[in-house]
Amino acid sequence: MRIQSLLLMLLLLNSGLMAQERVNYLNESEEAFQNRMQWFLDAKYGMFIHFGTYYSIIDWNHPSHDIPNTAEEIDSSHNRWMDLKLVEGKKAEYVQYMKNQIKELIEKYDTDILWFDGDWVGYWTLEDGNDLYQYCRELKPDVIINNRVSKRELFKKDFGTPEQEHPGETLNHYWEACYTMNDSWGFKIKDTDWKSPQVIYEKLQDITGKGGNFLLNVGPDGNGEVPKEAIEILLEVGKMIN
Repeated sequence: MRIQSLLLMLLLLNSGLMAQERVNYLNESEEAFQNRMQWFLDAKYGMFIHFGTYYSIIDWNHPSHDIPNTAEEIDSSHNRWMDLKLVEGKKAEYVQYMKNQIKELIEKYDTDILWFDGDWVGYWTLEDGNDLYQYCRELKPDVIINNRVSKRELFKKDFGTPEQEHPGETLNHYWEACYTMNDSWGFKIKDTDWKSPQVIYEKLQDITGKGGNFLLNVGPDGNGEVPKEAIEILLEVGKMIN
């Protein structure tokens, strides 16, 4: 069985190119941020690990986004998380902001993979995605980009990303099935619906057997610790593989 590996990190880079403008979600100094990034770069060049960055098309903290905050504002037509709207006349500014960040990710940190998400939002169109894809490709011709840079249902470059499911047969494009270890993408202490090692192993076999890659999410807690249940499951799967 051929098993592909990919290091995918969540890079919290949510403001402009200048360090003093970066939104500091981790409450860390610029020196700490740069040290953390240097650790990943050392791993990339020292251990030949492919370095990838997750990038959300949606930025809930950018002033271009019209975010409902009160119960009265949040309704079926203006959902805080799924159907955000842009402030009128701010789209061009926001797209340029995105491009500036992506340029930094490529030119300063030499990311090998750009893993986009948030393409479901209504203001992001197929044309927007096609344009951003070409922009990334011009900055680094060999960068790998997932299909959520555009509308995932229609756009399949460079690889598709089915979520919590995978095809029943081989496809004519590259793809990566995205699964959680329980029911949550992030850490959720009440989510104890863990998949068994056998279930994960069978998914790995089935996905790779059909030519896909298996992305298995692990959600660390607020201290960066991987839940013991996840560790135990992964160790058991490792034994099955060996």
